[in-house]
Amino acid sequence: MTKKPSPLPALLKHLAKAAERLTDDEIAAVVAGRRCLILTTEDAASSHLVEAADEQLDFNGLIASLKAAGSRDMAQKLIADADLKRSQLVQLAKTLDLPVQKSDNVARLQEKIIETTIGFRLTSNAIHRND
Repeated sequence: MTKKPSPLPALLKHLAKAAERLTDDEIAAVVAGRRCLILTTEDAASSHLVEAADEQLDFNGLIASLKAAGSRDMAQKLIADADLKRSQLVQLAKTLDLPVQKSDNVARLQEKIIETTIGFRLTSNAIHRND
């Protein structure tokens, strides 16, 4: 009887390719135990889903930056610098639990995101200063 070769080396090559897409910060967070890796399988034809999952990871940093912004203009600049497509803005809005309509254009999505992450706080602070 001949022993069948193990598929493990080929699997490890795929895992290494996936790991190369991680940023240094993501790797450090996994090593430190602050984040975990989730392994899933899917059809190779649906690789756009993998890209969408990668983009989701980046939203955490962007959301934190938006919440820390000192003004709506600063938040607008952060979104502009992120250079997000409409589909990515929709995904970001859904991450923030915002309702998204098909008729929402890029500017409207940006406005909703800014208002949710920082705008309400700025408005509240302005009202309380006037009291």
